[in-house]
Amino acid sequence: MSARFTIWSALAVLAIPAITFLITGLAAGMGVPGTIAAFAEQCSQHRQNPLVVGLLGAAPLILLWIAVRVVRRNPAISPSAAAWGGLVPIVVVLAWASFQFWPKFLPSRVYPGFPHGLEFVLGPLVFAPIGMVLGLVVATVATRRSAP
Repeated sequence: MSARFTIWSALAVLAIPAITFLITGLAAGMGVPGTIAAFAEQCSQHRQNPLVVGLLGAAPLILLWIAVRVVRRNPAISPSAAAWGGLVPIVVVLAWASFQFWPKFLPSRVYPGFPHGLEFVLGPLVFAPIGMVLGLVVATVATRRSAP
């Protein structure tokens, strides 16, 4: 796993809620100025801050980095395939969680109430690690090389 992969995967995971917020705002008909203003205002809020909710996505990503370090010791397994196989489910789950919440929140910007918002916790802390493990296993089995 390269340093470039580490940096880009971290940026991707942290940016998913913000990008989803902006896409949802534009799709809701808020226009570019309204979406940017809503985004700036929401980034200053304590709850459902698009920049902060992405931090929970770092948990499965850190697990992936650890798993790839362990997998890298086995010469029969491609570390890059393992890294990508684990990253794709994490990104998909985080995007799904964001697209479950932001369309209910925008354009009114009124918190939809319980249980909404749990997507930002359950997605990264429950479903993303499960998907990461499954993706990592599938990728390592699919790209297994014969040991020298």
